[in-house]
Amino acid sequence: MKLEPGNPDCLFGKMIYYEQAPSILGGGKNKAHRLAEQIGRINPSKGYLAETQLDRMEKRTGELEALYLKAVEADPTSFDALAALAGFYGSQGQEKNMELAKRYVRLLDPARN
Repeated sequence: MKLEPGNPDCLFGKMIYYEQAPSILGGGKNKAHRLAEQIGRINPSKGYLAETQLDRMEKRTGELEALYLKAVEADPTSFDALAALAGFYGSQGQEKNMELAKRYVRLLDPARN
């Protein structure tokens, strides 16, 4: 974190810590949500994925699909966003949508097939 304070991946790890850690150890859900917003300012696609992670951890699943779609819209070439969307559709039993998302993943990175 000291070497790259603006690295979205480092901020993501810190966000997870804040969400899980008790306040006596510096954690807090508000801190975690502020970090998700900060990630979104640096990289909008990763910011939406950070929000989905927090929503899942806090068992708020009502807007997950919309957030995954926003992550893909923010960066249609993001493997992480497309793979997360495909995984979401798979977990929801939406095979048609999952296959569509997987097709896009294969277009982006044929080596991951």
